Amino acid sequence: MIWRGVVVAVAALWSTGCAPTAPELMENNSTATIASSSLSDDDYVAFRDTHEHSPKIPKMIVSLIKSHFNKGEFLLAQFYCDEYHRDFPSGKERDEVDYLHLKILFYRYDREHDDRIADQARVEAKRYLADHGIISSYRSRVAALLERLQQRENTRNEELAEYYKGKGKPKAEEFYREKVKN
Repeated sequence: MIWRGVVVAVAALWSTGCAPTAPELMENNSTATIASSSLSDDDYVAFRDTHEHSPKIPKMIVSLIKSHFNKGEFLLAQFYCDEYHRDFPSGKERDEVDYLHLKILFYRYDREHDDRIADQARVEAKRYLADHGIISSYRSRVAALLERLQQRENTRNEELAEYYKGKGKPKAEEFYREKVKN
């Protein structure tokens, strides 16, 4: 692991003409902010390999989550959420990461229309609301996401019911009409 960091650092110095890489700048400059647009996955891996116990790593992970989410790379964002949960189970940003994880699931459902993702999002949102209580600053956002999910599922079920009505399939139409919840 140390050799990998040395190789990355040497390669970075050689390719940039001895200019410090983004991870080195972050470690050396205590006032440096972690901008999601300037942090890449490679920078994060190099930084993490060379500065394994740095207190900046949790914020870097959150930055990567947001960056990948904004690019629509939901599986990568979810990967970093899982990495944060694994490595920093009681970290300061845990509440935010839990919220971002839920948001990723909701957006994945919007894109993929996979009922399994919707079910997982619903279960995790209810667990979030139960576990985090009223102290979470994201509680209202999670409740709003849960409500929007239900609205989108209702709209989708209505559309499917209308589709099957047009095809002359009353059983399928009835099935989807029953799935609409008020």
